[in-house]
Amino acid sequence: MDKVNIETAKIAIIGSTRLTERLVNRLEKINRPKIIFGINKKNLSKKVNAFDFSDYCQNKKIEFINNENWNSFIKTCEKKKINLIIEFGDSRIIPEEITKKYFVIGNHGAILPNIKGGA
Repeated sequence: MDKVNIETAKIAIIGSTRLTERLVNRLEKINRPKIIFGINKKNLSKKVNAFDFSDYCQNKKIEFINNENWNSFIKTCEKKKINLIIEFGDSRIIPEEITKKYFVIGNHGAILPNIKGGA
């Protein structure tokens, strides 16, 4: 897989927590993400430290997907020509179809295998 320059990459973010928000705010100074893939409002209310990106994305003109449909996310990544996906503050397992096609950086917020998370 080719190297990706964070300053020029077309970035998609996977996550819906305050940790995700912190990453997006830092990235804003370097290169604004094109897509944020969150979780739906029903599941958001169950998540610890949840952050709803709806208003943020609308104000910043970032595509926000919160339907939890991986196929929808993939199609949007293709349309926006995404070449870097960063998972941060999310417990879902990223489908292999995505990890094979895109340069993906993932973060697990706890020590594995002791704390596996919800996925």
